[in-house]
Formats: sequence, C-alpha cells, structure tokens
Amino acid sequence: MRAFIAGTTVGIALCAAWACLPDLEISQPSGPLAVCGDGFIDPDAGEECDLGNLVDGGEAGLPANACIACKVACSGVDGGTFLEDPTTQHCYFQAGKTTTSAAAISDCEGWGGHVVRLVSEAEVAFVANGASFDYWVGISRTASRTWLPLETTFEPGWSPDCVGCFAQTSDGGIPEDPTEAVPNGACVVGSIEPSQPWLESQCQAPNNSSFFRDTLCEREPIGSRTRACGANACLSVAATESSKRYVVIGSPAAAGGLGANDAVLACAAVGGRLAVLGSREEREQLGKELGAYFGGTASAWIGLSDLNGTWGWDAPDAGGLSPPPWGAEEPAVITGSVGRAYVSVSATQLDSELAHAASASDAGGAEHAALCEVP
Repeated sequence: MRAFIAGTTVGIALCAAWACLPDLEISQPSGPLAVCGDGFIDPDAGEECDLGNLVDGGEAGLPANACIACKVACSGVDGGTFLEDPTTQHCYFQAGKTTTSAAAISDCEGWGGHVVRLVSEAEVAFVANGASFDYWVGISRTASRTWLPLETTFEPGWSPDCVGCFAQTSDGGIPEDPTEAVPNGACVVGSIEPSQPWLESQCQAPNNSSFFRDTLCEREPIGSRTRACGANACLSVAATESSKRYVVIGSPAAAGGLGANDAVLACAAVGGRLAVLGSREEREQLGKELGAYFGGTASAWIGLSDLNGTWGWDAPDAGGLSPPPWGAEEPAVITGSVGRAYVSVSATQLDSELAHAASASDAGGAEHAALCEVP
C-alpha cells in the first residue's frame, strides 16, 4: 500500500479539555506490503484479485504473478452466453429462464456467482446488451420496504430512492409490474422495455401460471479491499483506487468512537481529511467494504459539515456529490451553529449509505469512527 500504511507506527496525542484521541497506528502487522494469497487486493502492488488461499505465486501451479493475472474467468458452464467487462473485470453469464427468484439463485450459485446487481450506469448499459428478456435483479424488499439482497453475497448498487438497491430508474421510483399483482414483499426485475427499465415483481410465478425471467449471473474479482493496519482499518475501492486510499480511525460502533472535531484532527494527523464522496460509485463501494469488514452497523464521520445553516463539503474543489446524499428527513436541524454528517452502514441492508446530520460538539455529542481519505 502507499506511505500512509508503511511499516511504522504513528502515535499522536491530540487532546481537548474533554477528550483525547487514541494512538493512531497506521501500519502493516508484519511482512511485505503485498502478499499474494493473503486475500487482500493490493492495487499498489498491481493485484487485480487475491484468492486468499495463502499460496504465493509460483506454487501449486500458479503463475508467479498469480494475483495480477487472476482476473475472473468467463468460463465454467457449457451452452451459455458470457459477457466480460474489461473495465471492472466482472463476468456475466446468461443461465436461461426461470419462474422463481429461488431458481435463479440456485442457477447462479451452480456457476459460482450470484444474481446480477448493478452499481453504475455503465454496468446497466453493459448488462442490458446481454439480456433478451426481462431479467431478475438480486434485490428483494420486505413489506416495510426494507431492501435486502437475495443472497448473502454483498454487492451494492445505487439509486435516488433506494440507495444500495439497483440502478437509477427513468422516473425515480420502482413501479409494480402492471401485469402481475405484487404482494407485500417483492423482487425486482430489469425490463428490456426502454420506457420502463425497472419493475417490482412477484418472486415466483403467481397461481402456478407461467411467467419467465432471464437469469443473469455475475462474478467479480475475489478478495477483500479492507484490512487491519495497526489499530485501524485501511482500504481502497475500485472507483477511486488511482487517486485515494482510506483509513478508518476509531470505533465504528454506535458508541465509543470520536467526536466530530476530534475526527477532523485524527484525519489531519495521518496526512488526510475526512472523506469527500465524489460519486455514487465511491459511496456505494465504501459502504460495501465497511459493511463487509465490520459487520453489524458501522458509522463514520465524513467531510460534509454545516456552518451557520449551510451544508457543504469540507473541500469544495474535490468534486463532492451535489446534492449531498441525505437520508430521509435529513439534514436534521442542528441545535447551535455547527453540525457534521456521518454515514451509518449496515452489513445486511442495502439502503444504508445515506448521510445523517449530527452536532459537531465533542462534549457529550455523537461518537463515530473517522472515515479519512489520504492521497
């Protein structure tokens, strides 16, 4: 990785009258910076994936550049249609038609993948080229409109209404399939009809009637982009790997983290700043990594603050999302003159990366981890 996770430990003591930051350790536990086979994708070492089998390149028949050359192979199933996206290294397979989402899940698991999910407009356009019929998207919702993945494989997407669920719709919402009554819970299908690209659908054929959806399966590069570095967590995401790395400092649990002002100081101490989210892809991919690594719910301050009632990114020239990605009924009114935003990410729900407002007061205020970006 880059200099901010070099093999030295950085200790600081930045104290206010009411709080003191923990020692900041930004270091590798031991050994070389990149270890092929440790399960961690290190883009600075040229790794495109990492199988995590603890076998270094050159052993067990693997080439010497195993973690550079181990792109997802678009092979393994006979008689199907493959698409390979050279930009993302994702591979897609058309597994035929099914009448239930459960059958689609089974078909994709048999291929070593999952039902397709969509994380960018570019991926939507790419996948649409491989669909000949309406197709399952790996998302479902409960009666209370909580959006969940069909499978435990966690890959988010994005949308204005349901962050982490699916790609943007033509009208900002997901209407019900006009040909089928949708029960309290629903699945999502992608439609090949350009005027209505997304529909809520039943998750199985109603009343034993025949209805069919294409099953499009997806594989992506193997390996985690997040690892422990000292007492903290260091990560990268595909959307920004050429320009940013991230450090999570402090506890991401609901309590026991840092106050807002201390979070700003913590990021500055490692040569960075609180993360400015520049795209939907960056936000969603960060959410995926934080949720998968920490599990449960992880919360972290970001570089979005309020001064005298006006919210804006701490670094306006960094190209932050506009408008900011606020959750429902946010930003909340902050007592006093200064506030700061944080994200609260769930490992099990897909609509959990939106920002929330809190007081920036460290004395008795909210505590979250600091999500820092470092160039």
